[in-house]
Amino acid sequence: GSGRYASASDYVRDLIRKDEEIKQKRAEFIRLIREGEESGISEQSVEEIFAEARAEAIERGYKD
Repeated sequence: GSGRYASASDYVRDLIRKDEEIKQKRAEFIRLIREGEESGISEQSVEEIFAEARAEAIERGYKD
């Protein structure tokens, strides 16, 4: 083995943890999609929507 895991059960636990993370991210993604669909059609232009998204991303600490 590569030595990354001390035992097979450590490896399985890591797989389970990663699977749970993926499931949580997918559920959040689906929730956000549904929220967007339910919010209806925006009166804003695409440019305005992207400008707001960029401003929010910068506020949250993401690089442009």
